Amino acid sequence: MFSGKTTALIDHCKANETIEPLICCKPAKDTRYGTDSIDTHSGLTFPATPIKSIAEVVMLSEKFKHIVIDEVQFFDTDVESTISKILDQGKKVTLSGLEFDALHREFGHWVNLFEKANVVIRKTGQCAVCDKPATHTFRKTYTASILQLGAEEAYEPRCELCHQNGLKKQLEMPLGNNPY
Repeated sequence: MFSGKTTALIDHCKANETIEPLICCKPAKDTRYGTDSIDTHSGLTFPATPIKSIAEVVMLSEKFKHIVIDEVQFFDTDVESTISKILDQGKKVTLSGLEFDALHREFGHWVNLFEKANVVIRKTGQCAVCDKPATHTFRKTYTASILQLGAEEAYEPRCELCHQNGLKKQLEMPLGNNPY
């Protein structure tokens, strides 16, 4: 989070929409900034079709040569087979999302999707604690769910050491307040 991922995705969409028919999709549950666009924390937007299931992309892709999917980690287990179907049709697919959850566990289907990619770009933010490159997302608030939509009120970018130190402090909290 806070690495410029969505800004890069919007730039990619703008650069490609004049070259070939393109559709941008996002999870319908991602309503942080709006329902029909992908949005950056700084206010940039690009039109997006909200979808409840990754399977909807197959129908939507019939009219487009380039399919862009944001926050792909929020979709179900059919992601890999759906992306394979679209690629087998000779279409271009661009995916964006988080590789790891707040505990730095694999988030979604990225490992298998990386194998299908021609290009993989990993972006880093700036650690909110020490200003070093941030490769981890630290959850500041507690929920038992792995999936918690949020922005700066719930998450912050951290380097590995500051992320580990933050988790250690949370684990030292009294049992009733311990987020993990």
